[in-house]
Amino acid sequence: MKKILIKLLLVTVFSINLLNLDYVFAYENTEKLINTVATVSSKTISVRKGPSSKEKIIHTGRVNQVVLLKEKNMNGWYKVEFPNGVLGWCEEKYLKGFKYYNEESLNYLTQLEVDNIINKVVDIAKKQIGKPYVWAAIGPDEFDCSGLMLYSYKQGANVELTDYSAEQAVKGTYIPKNKLKKGDLVFFDTMKTGRVNHVGMYIGEGKFVHAANPDVGVIVSKISEHKYASKYIAARRIIQPNQNPIDDWSDHWAKETISEAMNKGWVTNSNSFRPNGYITRAEFITIFNKVHGLNNSSGKIFDDTETHWAKYDIDVAVTNGVCNGKTSKEFKPDDFITREEAAVMLANYNKLADENLDKISVFSDYEDIASWAKPSVEGVVEKEYILGYSDRSFGPTKNITRAEAIATFSRIK
Repeated sequence: MKKILIKLLLVTVFSINLLNLDYVFAYENTEKLINTVATVSSKTISVRKGPSSKEKIIHTGRVNQVVLLKEKNMNGWYKVEFPNGVLGWCEEKYLKGFKYYNEESLNYLTQLEVDNIINKVVDIAKKQIGKPYVWAAIGPDEFDCSGLMLYSYKQGANVELTDYSAEQAVKGTYIPKNKLKKGDLVFFDTMKTGRVNHVGMYIGEGKFVHAANPDVGVIVSKISEHKYASKYIAARRIIQPNQNPIDDWSDHWAKETISEAMNKGWVTNSNSFRPNGYITRAEFITIFNKVHGLNNSSGKIFDDTETHWAKYDIDVAVTNGVCNGKTSKEFKPDDFITREEAAVMLANYNKLADENLDKISVFSDYEDIASWAKPSVEGVVEKEYILGYSDRSFGPTKNITRAEAIATFSRIK
């Protein structure tokens, strides 16, 4: 009986230790995410203190709320930030519409430089007072609420915001209401839906400028007015002076390639490169054009590129036969690009497609390569522009990372 009790005790302790290990791994095996957002897909979601359904619920998210993704762990949990600064964890299955937004690095700005830029942004926004409100308009003659913010920051700071207030509400850094400064974006729930649907820009002295509605257009209002004070949600600061100049790539396997790419001007010289992050179609073709020296354009515009930051480079890439849109009307510039899609773009321009598939037939996931991509993948692998993995797979449908993309371009002679 004594031996049985000892065995039970040992099994129990061992099981607890395994649970603790899983718990530790859930926290430690995480990937940092930058400039990535998603939308709550469930009617309500429980946001927890840690990446486990056993953790305490600290917040409730509502359907169609946009959240900023901060980290992802190995078990499919995301650390998310809400517009009001609440940080917590939720499961991937409750999120949809994952998007990455390209942002210019502002790492080296001093406080004085930030102040000068913000003053310019605020001045531009105030100059729009009196102009009409038109839904989805982004200027320069008419605006909706998010369009006014997008226009002002683009013109005054060369910072790209989206044209959707709920997505703007997770840009930058959360700021408490009593710490507001000029240029901060202030967000409201004017429809009582539990999520952001209106935005303005704080201009000091308790006032903000905004494209209010079709009746009054762009005006200045007081945050203390009852119709705004009762519907205020949060504020975000878009630009701040650098607090952490340490880069994220100097210890990476591709550090020399990344450094070379920055020196050549392929990518912005920045502390934050996110080497393990995925690269979008727009980012990939922008670098592609620089590497190949492409600049011929034909004015090609898709429905989803007319106001996109990479509008010109997309036009150049399509004009030069590098790629096409996902459909005749949409390019999907912010979709992450897969390894086989990248191979097709490389093969298209460099004329590498090869119908003799002997090089790729040895890959363990050969059958997973799309039929339309196989000749291109064959040609690119033969040139050793894109390499297979150590497990003898190619990973055709895997999203290519930023480091892998730069390494690929560095092999083109």
